[in-house]
Amino acid sequence: MKKVKEVVVLLAIVIYFSGVSVAQTVDHQADVEFQSNSGTVPPVDPETGKEIVPGPSPTNGPLSLSYVTDLRFGKHQLSRSAQSFYAQNEWIKDVNDGLEKEYSAFVQINDLRGNAAGWTLLVSQNNLFHNEVGTPIESSSFVISAVDITSPDNMKNPPTTLDQKKTVTSEGELVQIAKANENEGMGTWHVHLGSKQDVTQNIKLTVPQAGIKEKGKYTTSLKWVLQDAL
Repeated sequence: MKKVKEVVVLLAIVIYFSGVSVAQTVDHQADVEFQSNSGTVPPVDPETGKEIVPGPSPTNGPLSLSYVTDLRFGKHQLSRSAQSFYAQNEWIKDVNDGLEKEYSAFVQINDLRGNAAGWTLLVSQNNLFHNEVGTPIESSSFVISAVDITSPDNMKNPPTTLDQKKTVTSEGELVQIAKANENEGMGTWHVHLGSKQDVTQNIKLTVPQAGIKEKGKYTTSLKWVLQDAL
């Protein structure tokens, strides 16, 4: 009898079910809150934005002055006539590497209030030039110009009022040097009071010959005031 060979073939049966794909979505919130900065902002290099050794008495708060250059006019011989002298450039020092850079006088202003209200920078002379025993120089005066204003952080909307050649006397009157109107001057700014390339743009001191009674070193002080825009 003949054997029958059986061959079994298994078939794989695959069934696909199709349907409509539905994406589920939901919205939710993210928030962040900013407040006025009430701390002290360190002074920085106007070009690099790196922190520099601070000058005397920086102020703190949302609207503050971090740096004001001391003024030095050098040594000069007595003259038969009135004389004018320009403030010398100064050297600022990086707090990290100690490197020094030359700049003309400048003021660093920080507006971190967050209200875009603007500000006004003013200056007055506190007293007459006087020597160590109190002998004064009569009728001297400063001529101060806001030559330029820059932001180390490349902020937008700079102050648009830069006052040129304002005379400051020992009578104590406040004189406007720069002003940021509403929506101007937010962030950190440097008001440059001269040019390190052109000393004749620096702060000028005029001393009448008749006002000098004794040889020697004479000093005075200036008061810088930063307040809400007038």
